[in-house]
Amino acid sequence: MLTFRAKILGIQGLTILVTVLLLGVLSYTMMVRYVSATQKRSLEYIARDTAGEFERHLQILGRELEHIEIEDYHRKLGDLPLVKYLAEFQETFPMLVYLDDQGREKLRLVKGKIALTTRVWTDLPIVRQARQSPNRVVFTTVQYSGDLKQPVLRVALNRVLYFGDENVGTLVAEVPIRAIISLYAETKVGETGYVALASAQGEIHTPSGRGPVTRQATSPDASPEMNRLIGHQEGFVSVTLGDQSVVLALAPVSSLGWSTMAVLPYDEFMAAPHRLRLIAAVICIGVLIVGLSASLWFSGQLTANLERVVLYTEAISRGEFGRRLELRGEEEIVQLARSFNFMSESLETATSEQRSLNIILQSIIDPLVVCDTDKRITQVNQAALLLFGYPESELLGRSMFSLFHPDEPLLKDGACQQMLAAGPMRNHETLVVARDGRAIPVLLSCSLGCQEQAEGGVIVGILKDITVRKQAAEERLRALKEAEAAHDRVSAILKSVSEGLFVTDLQRRIVLMNQAAESLLGIRFSEVFQQPVEDAIGDPALRGHLLATVESRAFGVPIDLELVNRTGAGSKIIQACTSEVKSRDEQKTGVIISLRDVTQERHLERMKNEFISTAAHELRTPLTSVLGYAEFLLNPDEFGGFAPEQQKEFVKEIYDKAEVLSDIVSELLDISRIESGQPIPLEKSLIDLDQTLNKVVRHFQIHHPSHRFEVNLQKDIPGHALVDEHKVVQVLENLISNAV
Repeated sequence: MLTFRAKILGIQGLTILVTVLLLGVLSYTMMVRYVSATQKRSLEYIARDTAGEFERHLQILGRELEHIEIEDYHRKLGDLPLVKYLAEFQETFPMLVYLDDQGREKLRLVKGKIALTTRVWTDLPIVRQARQSPNRVVFTTVQYSGDLKQPVLRVALNRVLYFGDENVGTLVAEVPIRAIISLYAETKVGETGYVALASAQGEIHTPSGRGPVTRQATSPDASPEMNRLIGHQEGFVSVTLGDQSVVLALAPVSSLGWSTMAVLPYDEFMAAPHRLRLIAAVICIGVLIVGLSASLWFSGQLTANLERVVLYTEAISRGEFGRRLELRGEEEIVQLARSFNFMSESLETATSEQRSLNIILQSIIDPLVVCDTDKRITQVNQAALLLFGYPESELLGRSMFSLFHPDEPLLKDGACQQMLAAGPMRNHETLVVARDGRAIPVLLSCSLGCQEQAEGGVIVGILKDITVRKQAAEERLRALKEAEAAHDRVSAILKSVSEGLFVTDLQRRIVLMNQAAESLLGIRFSEVFQQPVEDAIGDPALRGHLLATVESRAFGVPIDLELVNRTGAGSKIIQACTSEVKSRDEQKTGVIISLRDVTQERHLERMKNEFISTAAHELRTPLTSVLGYAEFLLNPDEFGGFAPEQQKEFVKEIYDKAEVLSDIVSELLDISRIESGQPIPLEKSLIDLDQTLNKVVRHFQIHHPSHRFEVNLQKDIPGHALVDEHKVVQVLENLISNAV
């Protein structure tokens, strides 16, 4: 039977051997995969980047072709100007053809020179495609050019004007594939790799000096993976090109159905994994030798006293803390025995203290939680079990932070540890989640303890349930928001009212006032807030009227007040109306006074009254004349009779006075129309302004000889005008009569 030492040595040696082999194979596999994946991603990136560059180069070619203006040639230029113009683009398009609207060749330039022979282009697919898609650049796959004697890329554009009503013609250009692939000749792919282009037909184009210019990839001896990938989708494959094994990454060029390839020789691709294999083998052998040597030495040191240690630990686990361990050997082994003996003494003391601590913890009224250095709960009291609703077995070992609400900021980026490092945390308001899912608001107070024994410190936390306090605070906040909302609504209403409003309390102090009231009274609300009405309003008459209005019980009865401006220039007439402000229980809490500026209304009423009085006076005078002359004509015998000439004169006077009455009535009707917003009817005619003005002035010269009238017309005033003569005369008479 094998000895204990042999067993340990065998187990350790086997463990080291298996571990080294597993780690070596795993490390080698992972490193090879990592290196291979890195090289693969690098090749795929180069292929995709080259495909993007190729797409952008195609766009540049398309824009260059679009910039060629053939409209001018089509309309007004001849062949020679077009040849000179198109020759400017020979660097980009070595072969350039212009076809008319029927697809017939009109001009073909090869490297800036006119080709003498003509060709039929209408049968080419690219020409048909361009004519089917006017004003859009189209491309074709690789074609062999008889003019340029090499594979080319064809580009075509059919130009149509006037919304498709006029076909200008078609431009067809050929770009050598060699010129395109030369753009990527300097792209570095490893040490010996290169970038190539693969057409939709499977032709592979490589830079000059990096392999044959064209290779057929879809030949029978090509791999199925190569035939499937080229020109159709992106991928990564290992194939044989010619007599060389390579790995390549493909990326599609969607506008042409081509692919770009990043090609790397297979030997170079596998060079790094081969080097890793040798390094991994050397490291594994070295680690194995060192491990076996160390295992042999340590097994001899441990086996002598191992059984004593096992027996001692079994006794300690049974609670026999008074037992002592005696080991023989080196100083370290003796020191180990002392450490074990000291550990048993410490465990005995700690166990006694733990029992006392548990008694204290269970006697604390508030929930208490103790966590270790990993923030896992090691102790809780009965109050904590009642708060969270968990049994003690489910709480112990659980992460302390799992009891907090997910939105708690202490859970993020070690915030709790940082706060506790600065000192104890007191009354931090947060949310904990009970077993039934309830979020309970609490006040958390915690601090670090036992820092000399555990790195980072042990967390001791006390929680206080503040659910009732939180509900009361929410009720107060809700009431405050309602009060603020009501205040905002009242303020908005006061500001939106055009009339002046201010409110007084029962002590006649001003508590509210809108901007209209400030403007009418000439005061600022911020200056008179909580001041009595008698102190806030400076005008004595207005103050007396307002006090009488406030103290009066005749609410709702408007009173006109005259307010003299502070500057002494004029006055305002303000209409004041009061009403009671009542609370919800119908108790009077104040008085609201509305102020409205009625100065203009009163002025209009006064003007209207004066006008009616004047109109009555004006009506009475002609009526008296009409009635007097009518009485003469009705009763001529009573007045001694009248001659026919006198009677005719009486009738003329009656007619003149009736015209005066008609004018007055017309003026009243015009005023009525103006007040009701209706237009005044005008009867326009062509009149002589000079004659009309002189006629009006002569009338006033006759009836007012004590005044001097002068007529002075400017030269630029026209002699005639299309106006309502009666209204013009009325305006002139009003102006002159007002002047008189």
